Amino acid sequence: MATESWTTRGLRDWMRGFLQQKGIESAPACADLLLAHVAGCERMHLYMEPERPWTADELASLRALVARAGQHEPVQYLVGSWGFHAGDFEVAQCTLIPRPSTETLVDAALEWIAAQPAGAVRSAVDLGTGTGCIALSILRALRGRQRKDRVLARAARSSAAEPLDDGQSDDALSAEQASTHAMQARDGSLPAFVLTDLVTEAIELARRNAQRHGLSEHCVFRVGDAWSAMERTDGPFDLVVSNPPYISDAEFSELAPNVAQWEPRTALHGGADGLEVVERIVQGATARMSPGALLLVEIAASQERAAIDLARACGFRNPMVLRDSDDLPRVLRAITPG
Repeated sequence: MATESWTTRGLRDWMRGFLQQKGIESAPACADLLLAHVAGCERMHLYMEPERPWTADELASLRALVARAGQHEPVQYLVGSWGFHAGDFEVAQCTLIPRPSTETLVDAALEWIAAQPAGAVRSAVDLGTGTGCIALSILRALRGRQRKDRVLARAARSSAAEPLDDGQSDDALSAEQASTHAMQARDGSLPAFVLTDLVTEAIELARRNAQRHGLSEHCVFRVGDAWSAMERTDGPFDLVVSNPPYISDAEFSELAPNVAQWEPRTALHGGADGLEVVERIVQGATARMSPGALLLVEIAASQERAAIDLARACGFRNPMVLRDSDDLPRVLRAITPG
């Protein structure tokens, strides 16, 4: 790769061929992401200026990243951030890369919270938080709902305050009702979230992501292994979420190189059957949860039956496993008694 006379089009063609030769999955997308990262632009902008010349410094930076990509290092680590549930999160090799399948867990938590009385969900915990993407995505979405409620409430109050003609009384009444409903929809507070991780570097990463999204005041960070990270004053929790390591010995040997060789084994491997950490989380949950609280734990597709049986044996009500966007069994959902 020479250091002169390279354009975006030429670089893209060369990178795609090189990465495909190295057996990199989704080589075209990887090439575009690296180009956009070094150029400091959106991917779409690459197609708007295909003949843009690249400087020697840009080429040097790109060359280093392409070499790492050719060793199957995930592009998410190379660019340093990744999207999850409409948010952007810093990522690093100390923890897992956020995946679309985990958004199923976030959506399930938000759906359940929306069905609870206003202010009922006051405390939550994310065990093995990694980047913090689960807890922070839940908080981001709830904050967005609150802002929308406030906008609707202001609009309803403004409508109700308009001068009335004789034929407008019914409309005014409905506007007042809408204002009251919007004001009661949220009590203006977000749940207090405890985020735990066994790896100190991961906790620092989650802390930075909380700052990035303006959510630090709603988060407490604990270093430790699942429930052992809790302090005496933590809990009881109205919501418990977790994406623990759940890959079994047999499944670990089948992982793609970009996962097995680069993402931390401590965040992937869950023991011989993959359920070692899942069992600790579920078995210890009821002692830390409020009556009628929700437990959501990501699992492997092969663990559906075992996870349901485990939750039932621990006294949870109505355990089930939710399917992800690929229609695979993915998230254990269960409610505490009460």
